[in-house]
Amino acid sequence: MENFTKKILMKSFLRSCKDLVTNKTFNGGTLAICLGNQASDLDSIVSSIVFSYAQYKRDKITSIPIINIPADEYNLRTDATWFLEKFGISGEDLIFYHQNPTLIDVLESLGKENNLQVILTDHNKLTPEQEPLLGNFVYQIIDHHVDEKCYDIPSERRIIDLIGSSCTLVAELLSDDMLREDRECCEALLGTILLDTMNLEPKFKKVTPRDEKQALRLLALLSFEQKQREELFEKLFFERFKFPS
Repeated sequence: MENFTKKILMKSFLRSCKDLVTNKTFNGGTLAICLGNQASDLDSIVSSIVFSYAQYKRDKITSIPIINIPADEYNLRTDATWFLEKFGISGEDLIFYHQNPTLIDVLESLGKENNLQVILTDHNKLTPEQEPLLGNFVYQIIDHHVDEKCYDIPSERRIIDLIGSSCTLVAELLSDDMLREDRECCEALLGTILLDTMNLEPKFKKVTPRDEKQALRLLALLSFEQKQREELFEKLFFERFKFPS
């Protein structure tokens, strides 16, 4: 994976990940994959991308995010397509799990060598179809749904709490310094939390104090004013229910 400049764009990271899989250019060692759920809503997509990026940049781990749908379904996620396009990211920059024999070959090979780690974001149980290939390699879970009590992993890597957004949990794991430096990651997390919690409005019963704390933290790091917050939420909400073109 290429060495990025200090202020790397998410697009550059994602393209590097895709090239890594397409060209099978692994130099030994373990590959971590961050996999969202099969609904692949904005929370699944952003949490997997941002946490994978953090693993690479902060922890120097070779990590790639994988979108858990076929590529031809991506345009149906209208909020995600619009939001990622803000950062110059298109479907061509992403790795999709389904109908991707090259990826499956890579995962099978790494699994045979015991060089695979699977991080689940926005869910805590693999599908029956994915379990035989990936189940033995689940290393970490970051999720905001009911715990289905799968996989024997240490509690510090089992981050499951009933809150509004998985992106809140990802944000809690990242430092101010990293988020201040990587504004794209900061804004991606913020927009997702706002959408998942209906702009932090208590009347919708989707927000928790932890969601609010992280959203306010991200807003401060971005120096966003109230108007920018409202515009971001309203645009994402509009795009979520927009009929795909």
